[in-house]
Amino acid sequence: RVSSWIRLNVMQPAELRQLQGADVVFCRNLFIYFRDAGVRQVVTDLAELMSSPGFLCVGAAESLLRLGTPFEL
Repeated sequence: RVSSWIRLNVMQPAELRQLQGADVVFCRNLFIYFRDAGVRQVVTDLAELMSSPGFLCVGAAESLLRLGTPFEL
């Protein structure tokens, strides 16, 4: 499978759809700038778009545990 890197605005659903079927998404130091509702929406959208199993990698300061997301630790 081919690996690629892209930059996009995760708050724009049309851009986020570029990640359809992605196995791994890196969002390091991204969610620290969002409110909980924005984080929850982006993470839920990613879970629906990514392959299963898919891996969402976030920064050490970006715990998603308090939000109850579709991803498992």
